[in-house]
Amino acid sequence: MRVVQFTDTHLVPQVGGKFLGVDTFSTLRRAVDKARSLSPLPDAFFVTGDIAEDGDAATYRRFGEIFLDPSAAVFAVPGNHDEKIVMEEVFRGTNIQTADHAVFGDCLCLFLDSHVHKKAHGFLSEKILKRAEQLLKIHSGKPVIVCLHHPPFSPCPAPGCQLRNEKELMQILQNTSSPVTILSGHLHREVDETQDHVRLLTAPSTFAHCEHPVEGQDVNLNDFWESHQMDMTRQGFRVLDLSKDGKLQTEIHWI
Repeated sequence: MRVVQFTDTHLVPQVGGKFLGVDTFSTLRRAVDKARSLSPLPDAFFVTGDIAEDGDAATYRRFGEIFLDPSAAVFAVPGNHDEKIVMEEVFRGTNIQTADHAVFGDCLCLFLDSHVHKKAHGFLSEKILKRAEQLLKIHSGKPVIVCLHHPPFSPCPAPGCQLRNEKELMQILQNTSSPVTILSGHLHREVDETQDHVRLLTAPSTFAHCEHPVEGQDVNLNDFWESHQMDMTRQGFRVLDLSKDGKLQTEIHWI
């Protein structure tokens, strides 16, 4: 199974519009075109949040224009910049799915909503955690991919880059004997870290790359622009190849 992860597209509603000087629709279009030129072709696109910069319905319709080709499944979770209700209303009846899980062959894929309205940090409700635990028991033995916007065990110490209840999620994931891969966004950069049998992968944004502060650095972690550096010239996405025995290979593609 081949999956392509796009994240943090930060689209705007206006045709030709730019966000912080970047035509984010154009950079996403280039990323999707490059992904569709791969061999083998992707079986699915997983979009891990911050599709829109402002949550406008027109923005989600523009996003849908890029994914009209039904040859690969498309799944999306909301990020902190998204308006979940608007997003789900626009995508309803299209080939872009907002379900909480899917099974591809021998793999269970969970899609978790970590967004907190108008806040940068993430949080998973008790309902979402219980549902995830239930699905893991039902599909016990299958390799697992978990998609959510905010990464657990984030390497960035800034409060806005945290999943506030990551311990609860990790406890559930570490209780399963299957290999688990987490796909997250939010950081606008690539990360590959492992805790026990849980592997965290993040992808670069299709909008802009970001360098984060490190623990102990003398910066105001509550001031994003003081503590983070954005590079508007670097965009990319992640490709994952999962074999039937659960082994995973992955690489970053730059656009």
